[in-house]
Amino acid sequence: MGAPKILVVDDDTFVSYLMKTLLASDGYEIVTADNGDEALEKIKQTHFDLVLTDWKMDGTDGMAVLAETKRLFPSLPVILLTGHASYELKERALDAGAQNCLAKPCRYEILRSEIEKTLKLSRARCDPF
Repeated sequence: MGAPKILVVDDDTFVSYLMKTLLASDGYEIVTADNGDEALEKIKQTHFDLVLTDWKMDGTDGMAVLAETKRLFPSLPVILLTGHASYELKERALDAGAQNCLAKPCRYEILRSEIEKTLKLSRARCDPF
């Protein structure tokens, strides 16, 4: 079993680069997408263990990425990241099937912990023994 593959979706290239660098240093295989449309094409073509997506992007936003991901691959976990966090937005994301919705900026330790928890839970669902 190889390193977990994570798709990072953000229209801010600096954020994508930073997340790719940090997550890769933790041993994850990282693929990036600069927008929601590119993310959905990659999700259709490649197996991912987790999708981390920004919520607010031009065109296809993070909620649309979440909805289409859940339609195509219901068990693929998605974590939304937003710079416009509120209880209502988090509730909307969770109701739509997101694993979690985290505020940006987010301390890396919190993001790392959420990723580890999400991947562990996802593996347990796939292999209960």
